[in-house]
Amino acid sequence: MRLKDKKAIVTGGAMGMGQAICLALAREGADVLVADIHEATGTVNGVLALGRRAIDVRTDVTRNDQVETMVEKARQEFGRIDILVNNAGIAVFKSFFETTESDWDRQMNINGKGVFLVSRSVAKAMRAQGGGRIVNISSISADRAGIGISAYCASKATVSALTLCLALELAEFGIVVNAVLPGTTETPLNSEWHKAHPDGREANIEATPMKRLGRPEDIANAVAYLASEDASWTTGALLRVDGGYCSK
Repeated sequence: MRLKDKKAIVTGGAMGMGQAICLALAREGADVLVADIHEATGTVNGVLALGRRAIDVRTDVTRNDQVETMVEKARQEFGRIDILVNNAGIAVFKSFFETTESDWDRQMNINGKGVFLVSRSVAKAMRAQGGGRIVNISSISADRAGIGISAYCASKATVSALTLCLALELAEFGIVVNAVLPGTTETPLNSEWHKAHPDGREANIEATPMKRLGRPEDIANAVAYLASEDASWTTGALLRVDGGYCSK
């Protein structure tokens, strides 16, 4: 077990990719606090079934008061925080002209500001204890433009840029900061779009050298690696997990 007795926080861990990340960390031996705006009983039960501790704390990552309360809960229950995975995020599929100011603000607040607020709070605890691991979930859309996802691309570019800045600024405290950049992955986040645009889904598969979309477990396994001691000299990495999509 690469993460035996480590203590982790995963935002957006109630379902999909976040749930898979929580379970992957638990399989490697970590206890997990699931921070999500939604109820996370399924994830908590899955972690418990793997023999690890699990805590469900309802958290809006755009609210600093809720973030601080969640982080303090982790410190009280676990004693320390070894791993943070910033996974909470949304995607609004609209053309540039149809994207409203509200759409823009909501994506930037959750996808960008949320990573900033949670990372800042957790990094203070990690600095005090002498180190830790932060893994951000960005996207290949951070530097790969797409039609109908301008606000999403901008928000994920923010995540990638913040990852690099934090890797530099937090290194002296023993905190390593990396990001996983998923390609198109089958999750609840994009399931409705896939149902409405089956041709687009097939086009994504055809454009991927490995000829399939990602699975949540593909992303979770990459996160588990970056959260472990195996990646102790890796910081500021933007790891694409996309079936070779960006290799073209």
